[in-house]
Amino acid sequence: MQEYHPIPKLDIVRTADGSVVRERKFFNFNPFLFNGVYAGAIARASNTELINITLGGGLLPTFVYN
Repeated sequence: MQEYHPIPKLDIVRTADGSVVRERKFFNFNPFLFNGVYAGAIARASNTELINITLGGGLLPTFVYN
């Protein structure tokens, strides 16, 4: 048995028909660590809780700022 945790949602901004729209999407963030040091990440977003590129999800740009 695993404990269920709600999948986080994020407002994504995109263009549609010449205007800017916001859409709420499910997302996940997957960091890469090498020898315990952050080395980048992949983030994905989807309309469904199953966040999968094959099912229509997409990759998100990921930035680090201080």
